[in-house]
Amino acid sequence: ILEAEPPPIAEPLAGPLPTVFFPAGGLTLIRDARDNLDIVAAYLREHPTIALELHGHSDSVGSRATNLQLSRRRAKAVKEYLVAQGIDARRLPVRAVGESRPIASNATEEGRLKNRRVDLVPR
Repeated sequence: ILEAEPPPIAEPLAGPLPTVFFPAGGLTLIRDARDNLDIVAAYLREHPTIALELHGHSDSVGSRATNLQLSRRRAKAVKEYLVAQGIDARRLPVRAVGESRPIASNATEEGRLKNRRVDLVPR
Protein backbone atom coordinates (compact mmCIF):
# COMPACT_ATOMS: atom_id res chain seq x y z
CA ILE A 1 0.00 0.00 0.00
CA LEU A 2 1.37 3.38 -0.97
CA GLU A 3 0.86 6.35 1.29
CA ALA A 4 0.17 9.78 -0.08
CA GLU A 5 2.92 12.28 0.51
CA PRO A 6 2.01 14.99 3.01
CA PRO A 7 1.61 18.45 1.54
CA PRO A 8 4.78 20.54 1.70
CA ILE A 9 5.11 22.82 4.70
CA ALA A 10 5.73 26.45 3.81
CA GLU A 11 9.17 27.67 4.70
CA PRO A 12 8.97 30.42 7.29
CA LEU A 13 9.78 33.97 6.33
CA ALA A 14 13.47 34.62 7.05
CA GLY A 15 13.52 36.03 10.56
CA PRO A 16 10.56 37.19 12.59
CA LEU A 17 7.62 38.91 10.97
CA PRO A 18 8.11 42.66 11.02
CA THR A 19 6.25 44.96 13.36
CA VAL A 20 4.76 48.04 11.71
CA PHE A 21 5.21 51.23 13.75
CA PHE A 22 3.21 54.47 13.46
CA PRO A 23 3.69 58.14 14.40
CA ALA A 24 1.71 59.57 17.33
CA GLY A 25 -1.98 59.70 16.42
CA GLY A 26 -1.14 58.68 12.86
CA LEU A 27 -1.98 56.06 10.27
CA THR A 28 0.87 56.73 7.83
CA LEU A 29 2.99 53.77 6.73
CA ILE A 30 6.60 54.96 6.71
CA ARG A 31 8.99 53.75 4.01
CA ASP A 32 10.56 51.04 6.21
CA ALA A 33 7.10 49.68 7.00
CA ARG A 34 6.14 49.59 3.32
CA ASP A 35 9.44 47.87 2.42
CA ASN A 36 8.85 45.22 5.10
CA LEU A 37 5.24 44.75 4.04
CA ASP A 38 6.36 44.28 0.43
CA ILE A 39 8.51 41.34 1.61
CA VAL A 40 5.58 39.93 3.59
CA ALA A 41 3.27 40.32 0.57
CA ALA A 42 5.71 38.46 -1.68
CA TYR A 43 5.90 35.65 0.87
CA LEU A 44 2.10 35.48 1.16
CA ARG A 45 1.72 35.36 -2.63
CA GLU A 46 4.11 32.39 -2.72
CA HIS A 47 2.24 30.67 0.14
CA PRO A 48 -1.48 31.15 -0.54
CA THR A 49 -2.63 29.01 2.41
CA ILE A 50 -0.98 31.17 5.06
CA ALA A 51 -3.03 33.87 6.79
CA LEU A 52 -1.95 36.65 9.14
CA GLU A 53 -4.03 38.24 11.87
CA LEU A 54 -3.28 41.96 12.13
CA HIS A 55 -3.22 43.17 15.75
CA GLY A 56 -3.45 46.96 16.02
CA HIS A 57 -2.03 48.64 19.14
CA SER A 58 -1.71 52.16 20.51
CA ASP A 59 0.10 54.03 23.26
CA SER A 60 -1.83 55.29 26.29
CA VAL A 61 -2.11 58.94 25.24
CA GLY A 62 -5.80 59.84 24.90
CA SER A 63 -8.92 57.98 25.89
CA ARG A 64 -9.18 54.19 25.78
CA ALA A 65 -12.05 54.41 23.29
CA THR A 66 -10.06 56.68 20.97
CA ASN A 67 -7.01 54.42 21.22
CA LEU A 68 -9.06 51.33 20.48
CA GLN A 69 -10.48 52.98 17.36
CA LEU A 70 -7.02 54.20 16.32
CA SER A 71 -5.53 50.73 16.74
CA ARG A 72 -8.28 49.29 14.50
CA ARG A 73 -7.61 51.93 11.84
CA ARG A 74 -3.86 51.16 11.95
CA ALA A 75 -4.49 47.44 11.45
CA LYS A 76 -6.85 48.28 8.59
CA ALA A 77 -4.16 50.50 6.99
CA VAL A 78 -1.77 47.53 7.00
CA LYS A 79 -4.50 45.27 5.60
CA GLU A 80 -5.33 47.76 2.81
CA TYR A 81 -1.65 47.95 1.88
CA LEU A 82 -1.31 44.16 1.68
CA VAL A 83 -4.57 43.85 -0.27
CA ALA A 84 -3.23 46.44 -2.74
CA GLN A 85 -0.21 44.12 -3.13
CA GLY A 86 -2.52 41.29 -4.24
CA ILE A 87 -3.25 39.51 -0.96
CA ASP A 88 -6.83 38.28 -0.43
CA ALA A 89 -8.48 40.32 2.33
CA ARG A 90 -9.95 37.15 3.84
CA ARG A 91 -6.42 36.07 4.78
CA LEU A 92 -5.92 39.24 6.85
CA PRO A 93 -8.40 39.50 9.73
CA VAL A 94 -8.03 42.61 11.90
CA ARG A 95 -8.06 42.77 15.70
CA ALA A 96 -8.03 46.06 17.62
CA VAL A 97 -6.14 45.81 20.90
CA GLY A 98 -5.81 49.49 21.79
CA GLU A 99 -3.50 50.31 24.68
CA SER A 100 -4.10 47.04 26.57
CA ARG A 101 -0.88 45.22 25.53
CA PRO A 102 2.09 47.59 25.68
CA ILE A 103 5.55 46.19 24.92
CA ALA A 104 7.31 49.21 26.46
CA SER A 105 6.63 51.89 29.04
CA ASN A 106 4.24 54.64 28.02
CA ALA A 107 6.16 57.01 30.32
CA THR A 108 8.70 57.85 27.56
CA GLU A 109 8.37 58.87 23.93
CA GLU A 110 10.57 55.92 22.92
CA GLY A 111 8.27 53.52 24.76
CA ARG A 112 5.14 55.09 23.31
CA LEU A 113 6.63 54.75 19.80
CA LYS A 114 7.10 51.00 20.36
CA ASN A 115 3.49 50.68 21.51
CA ARG A 116 2.05 52.37 18.39
CA ARG A 117 2.22 49.32 16.18
CA VAL A 118 0.57 46.54 14.22
CA ASP A 119 1.78 43.00 14.90
CA LEU A 120 1.53 40.39 12.14
CA VAL A 121 0.48 37.11 13.75
CA PRO A 122 0.46 33.87 11.71
CA ARG A 123 -2.81 31.92 11.86
